[in-house]
Amino acid sequence: MPVAWGTAGTPVVLIPGAFETADTFALLSPALAADHHRVYAIDLTGTGYSVPSPPFSAGHLAEQIIAFLTAEHLTGPDAAVLVGHSAGAADVGIAAVRDREAVRGVVFLDGDATGLPGGGPGILGALLVNPFRTTLLRLALGDGSLIRSVYSSQCGPTCPALSAAGVNTWRWPLEQPGFGAEIAYTARNGITAMTSAQFAALRADPVPKMVVVGANDPQMSHADATATASAIGAPPPVYVPGRHLTMIASPRQVAAVINRLPVLILGGGQVKTRRRAIPATAPARCPGKSSSGQRAQGEPACPRPRQVNRQRLGGSQM
Repeated sequence: MPVAWGTAGTPVVLIPGAFETADTFALLSPALAADHHRVYAIDLTGTGYSVPSPPFSAGHLAEQIIAFLTAEHLTGPDAAVLVGHSAGAADVGIAAVRDREAVRGVVFLDGDATGLPGGGPGILGALLVNPFRTTLLRLALGDGSLIRSVYSSQCGPTCPALSAAGVNTWRWPLEQPGFGAEIAYTARNGITAMTSAQFAALRADPVPKMVVVGANDPQMSHADATATASAIGAPPPVYVPGRHLTMIASPRQVAAVINRLPVLILGGGQVKTRRRAIPATAPARCPGKSSSGQRAQGEPACPRPRQVNRQRLGGSQM
């Protein structure tokens, strides 16, 4: 079933950040759906339970988002609001620049769409080749203590404590075959980021934009948030309680802020196009596929959202 939460209303598509999955939106998604939105959360290839499809560059991931929007007919009058968390901000920003008629609005959530300070991955990139990669991943994920530590530092005291099931919600996707390739690529090339030209294009685009940040985010200062909003042509940033995982720390507050995006306040409406028009009868298939449904070599796969397992992803388990 392609719709993860909600059955009617303006579509909202949630894109996770580096080493995250659609599961990280388990609390935010129902909060948005309660405000009469159709909410989709997808695992891009190489993350979660999706099949790896390198390269894991921002442009490649943005094409997967566009492929998903096209396959689900979320274009033109039914275009979606894209919400990118952390490194996912770059993916949604590039997708908006590349295919305007598929995007109704853009939200950067705890993300500035830039690379890590210094830019260079250093010696870690050289170490993350097998057999070192497999050994390091097994050691890091072994007893769950590293996951608990990172979760606690990035989420903050208002977040639900991680139960054993909650640890597995984070750990199991990282043990999938695609993750090793993705983390090796990231270690060598850095996290996904937008170029200066893409920032300029997004800033010039009239699509509504918003920057939402945790008030105590250790990865994104208030100065960075202000600069990001200016860089993409958004109003001043909006701060919500929490650190870097605000969709878990303050899901209702984040949902309320996203609902202040003008296109959601007004209930949607036609999206003005400035490129090719997508016919209303376009076939529900991903770009790059032949009429037989096979994906052409080198083309991005079309990710599909997974049905929510509320028992496993409930707030008490996160």
